[in-house]
Amino acid sequence: MAYMNKPQYDAVMADSGLTESVGVKLFLQRAAHFQRMKLKLQAAQKGDPMNPVLFAHIKKMDYERVHMVWQAIWNAELEKRQGWKFVENGEKYIQALLIEHEGDLTTCNAIEQANMGWIELLDEMKRRQNKGDWS
Repeated sequence: MAYMNKPQYDAVMADSGLTESVGVKLFLQRAAHFQRMKLKLQAAQKGDPMNPVLFAHIKKMDYERVHMVWQAIWNAELEKRQGWKFVENGEKYIQALLIEHEGDLTTCNAIEQANMGWIELLDEMKRRQNKGDWS
């Protein structure tokens, strides 16, 4: 059985009372991409089972898949704790910061800056994934 498969992910999300936002789904889509790559590599490995390069890449794809699932969970935890979702409410968060900091976002504290950075990262991920770019 694979580590951090769908039933395990579902259990973590349910046990913690977490929900799937757009940001969470972006990470899950990346996890699915890495799983597809892993399966392709495993298919190629059947023709060359002792190939150490294929084995290393299969291991890397599985690591990346698991990492993306945990990123999804971490994102959901942050959203639950703060009470708003990065993608769905990101613009409103930045608007609130603009009001609070009188239009000068350079005066934001480290947490506010990190939140803005995360919003930008998820927005960029969404744009790339919509274009089929998984890099």
